[in-house]
Amino acid sequence: HIILSFCKKVNPNKKCNFSITSNCVLLTEDKISFIKEHNINLLTSIDGAKTTQDYNRPFHNGQGSFDIVEKNLKLYRDLVGLQNTTFRATVYPDSCENLFENYLYQFFIFNFHNNHLL
Repeated sequence: HIILSFCKKVNPNKKCNFSITSNCVLLTEDKISFIKEHNINLLTSIDGAKTTQDYNRPFHNGQGSFDIVEKNLKLYRDLVGLQNTTFRATVYPDSCENLFENYLYQFFIFNFHNNHLL
């Protein structure tokens, strides 16, 4: 919030654009409201459908992160929309065989407009 206020004070006649990168695990309704209020772009790092996401990004206790990330992304989509959102996936050799399924998941389930595969 400090950075947003500073930018508006220093450059009152210029439009400042902000972006954040998040795995969406800690995304809450309050944080989503802040993002929406300040028109912040979101780059979300979700690697694809459940099998791939849980394999690539487990929590420290071994539990997969997919269910939490998907729930939070659906809340974000419902409250903000996805026009200012980018989907970024990391592709590992062990999950290459799921690449098409993962792309279909993010494209058809979330209808992301911006996609990056690394």
